[in-house]
Amino acid sequence: MQWIEIAGYAGAFFTAVNFLPQVIKAYKTKEVKDLSAITLVLIFLGQSVWIVYGLGKNLWPVIVSNCCLLALSIILLIQKKYYAGKAAKKIPR
Repeated sequence: MQWIEIAGYAGAFFTAVNFLPQVIKAYKTKEVKDLSAITLVLIFLGQSVWIVYGLGKNLWPVIVSNCCLLALSIILLIQKKYYAGKAAKKIPR
């Protein structure tokens, strides 16, 4: 394996775990009000396009890292919807 491939896989790893701390924090604290839904949707769309590009060019570091980040952004979007709905029900009116 050449050094450039190692760099690609290292970059893929760090990109893939990019949202993991946020997913864990949101799960533990159930706090998502500071997460921007628009940003998460844009990241979802961007990662989807990167996956298509990676598939077209057969670039496995791009495909793998963006699939992982796509999954984490979906989890964050689900947490945003789920926990925000629970918080709204707790507020007395």
